[in-house]
This record gives sequence, C-alpha cells and structure tokens, in this order.
Amino acid sequence: MDAAINPGNSGGVAINDKGDVIGIAMQIITAASNISYVIPSIIVNTFLEDIKDGKVDGIDSVKNGFQPLINDTLRHYYGIQDDKGVVVVKLDKNEHDLRLGDILLSVDGHAIYNDGTIHTPYGLMKYSHMLDTKPVGHQVLFTLRRDNQTIVVPYTLKQRYEIVYKEYFVQPRYLVYGGFIFSPITKNYLDANNLHSGCFDFQFENNTKTQHIKEAVFMQLEMLPHAINTGYKSSIDLVKSVNGELVEDFAHFVRLIDASTGEYTTIEFINFEHKKVILNTKKAKESFDDIKAIYGLSSDRKL
Repeated sequence: MDAAINPGNSGGVAINDKGDVIGIAMQIITAASNISYVIPSIIVNTFLEDIKDGKVDGIDSVKNGFQPLINDTLRHYYGIQDDKGVVVVKLDKNEHDLRLGDILLSVDGHAIYNDGTIHTPYGLMKYSHMLDTKPVGHQVLFTLRRDNQTIVVPYTLKQRYEIVYKEYFVQPRYLVYGGFIFSPITKNYLDANNLHSGCFDFQFENNTKTQHIKEAVFMQLEMLPHAINTGYKSSIDLVKSVNGELVEDFAHFVRLIDASTGEYTTIEFINFEHKKVILNTKKAKESFDDIKAIYGLSSDRKL
C-alpha cells in the first residue's frame, strides 16, 4: 500500500472500500517513499489461533523438495494421466509423514496441479497456502500416490530441521573452560555479531562428516584472557571432538569436558581440520578460580 508508516503509527488496521479489515499496517521500505506493507488478516487469524495455548509455534516450514509434473514424458513415467500432482524428491530431517517418491494430488480436498498450485479465493497459489493458514501441530489431509496406490495421509504441520536455530525466552547456555567460552551456536549469537547462519549451515547440510551432530557446539569469539590460553585465538570454531570422541550436542560436550582426567584435554574443530586446542587438564580446571575473580563470574556454566 502507499500509506506512510512512521514511528508511532504502525500497527493500525488496513480497511478496504467495504469497511472490512484486511490486515495490519506494519513496515516500510526505508529507502523508498510511501511504500509500506500489511500483515494480511488471514495471517493475523492464523497467529491468533496459534497463541490460544499461550505460546507461538509458527507455521509449517519444513524444507521438503518437490518436482513439478509438467513434462508429458515425466507424467507418463509416473502413470499420471491428467494435469495433477507433484513428486516429493527431498525430505527435511524432521519430516515423517511423507516419503520420497510420493505424488501429492490434493490437500484438504483442493487439487494440486502439476505446477504445484491450487485454486484459492485469491486465484492460483502454491499449495503451501493451505499449510500457512494453520499453526504448527495442526493437521491437513494429503491425497497422494504411493506404491501405485492412492491413499489419504494425515500430515502434521511442523518446523523445519535447523542445526543453527533461534532461541526464545531462555537464557543462553555456556561453559567456560580454560578461559574459552563454549555454547550451542544459535542465530541469537550470530545476529548479535552481524553474522548470517547460512555461513555455518553448509558445514552440516549433506556433510557425511557431521551427520552424528544433533546440536552444533562452538567456541565463541570472545575469550577470557588468562595464562592458560595465551597464544590462542578463536574465530567461531565449530567443535568436532573432545579427546578424540565426537561431540553430539552441548550437553554431551559438557560431559566430555567434565570427564576429562588425563594430562591433556584436546579439543578439535570441524571448520579447521588440523586446528587443536590442547590444555593441561588440571590447570584448565583450576584456572576458573582466577577467571571467576578477575571477570566477576559466579559460575563456569549455564546448562
């Protein structure tokens, strides 16, 4: 829309010529004049449905992949005689309702055309429109072809798998060891340092060397200088192992550090194949007494 939005007058209703509320005025393009945007009422209604349980779950965001069946030969290969259907060719790690090779024919009774669109009151739109009108946890019904049979599959709306995620309403988790600060890598931390999660996602997606990782752990840019870590420097190093054991998640990392009893504790990283942090185990554990006094810390961890 072309209404000006300035501090203090966002959040107002947008009304059409019939007096219907069609959305909420929210944001602008700062580099342009009189170009502003509304959150459509259909999204507002979805949000209001979502928060009935007191928390925000969001809308379906799984990163499944689909191939259109526009090509005649491709349709013939799959035995599709009309202009309906798309093929599931990639599954998100959180997906458990669909299978590779499923041919989606309709969603909640709305036929899915071979370009992935459906008829809506607003014209032809991607079939995901039907998923975006309900919050995560709700179900839609997919009619699909699987193993040469047409079946109806309940599909639960869900969030996509993200190894680098954003946390809400929780305190950051961390462990201070030898003056290094270790924590799960989150979008919260990256945003605070003007870094994009895409720079780190590629380290884990389709990487056979990181398939064991359930939660990415990293060594923060910030260090607490002490004699124990003299000469070391962090550049957001992604933790691979502790004393040769592969790290699965942050809780596992903390257990491995606490269980380290040998002369040395060796920490290796994913993004630097031969880089190691090697600390004298006894001195590293004792160093927190100094670090606590110098930097005013009350604990070496928040789990």
